[in-house]
Amino acid sequence: MVEKDGREQNRDSCMARGLPTVQKLPKREGRLAIVASGPSVRGYLDELRNWTGEVWAINGAYDYLLEQGIVPHGFFAIDPLPELAEYVQHPHEQTTFYIASTSDPSVFDALKGAKVETFHPYSEDVKYPNDLGTIGGGTTSVTRAPYLGLLQGWRDIILYGVDSSYDGQEYCYKWGRYSTDIAQPKIWVDLHDGGEKFETEVGLLKQVSQVGAFLHIFQGMLKVRCGGLMAAFLEQPARDDIPIEIEKKDDRADAA
Repeated sequence: MVEKDGREQNRDSCMARGLPTVQKLPKREGRLAIVASGPSVRGYLDELRNWTGEVWAINGAYDYLLEQGIVPHGFFAIDPLPELAEYVQHPHEQTTFYIASTSDPSVFDALKGAKVETFHPYSEDVKYPNDLGTIGGGTTSVTRAPYLGLLQGWRDIILYGVDSSYDGQEYCYKWGRYSTDIAQPKIWVDLHDGGEKFETEVGLLKQVSQVGAFLHIFQGMLKVRCGGLMAAFLEQPARDDIPIEIEKKDDRADAA
């Protein structure tokens, strides 16, 4: 974890480079695929190869798509850890790298000569100059990238591979690109007693609830293609058979 002071130092270093920042674009036609690293991505490769809009990759999904013959139009990341630089060691000339201004300087060093546009991720503790907008969203890259997609004019956004759980393998690729990817304690959860159990971790549980909320906020402009815990959560019908006990007003209170 990078504390406030470290992220502010990263911000200052980024701004000193004079890199272009993302700009608001008018509404555009077509679709934007945002590809995360969940195991289910392996089942959507043909669909992504024949994609007619833009494809963005998040973190380690970038190298994986390149290995599968898919060149992402965009790469998105907000992680302030220096290990993020390991995800951008093979920048393709056709890719625009959307990098948070609070990212470690080593990330920008690795992208020297590549097409880079920076953005400021909203934070309650890290401040930015008043005339600069921020990108909101949730706690992960997956939950921030759709907001950048909206800013770039996309109104039909599909999240791929946001499984938020593991199927015996953490990612669509063989292993995490750096040790912090696999450092979180694993836990097992199910959505109801006796149901299927999913191996996950706390950060991904937050992601599940946040994506579920964003599907309502985006009012049809955001869709999800995935498996695992996220798919089970989205398919789980709202239950109306849970008893709720409502405390009755004490009539004696009225008489008092």
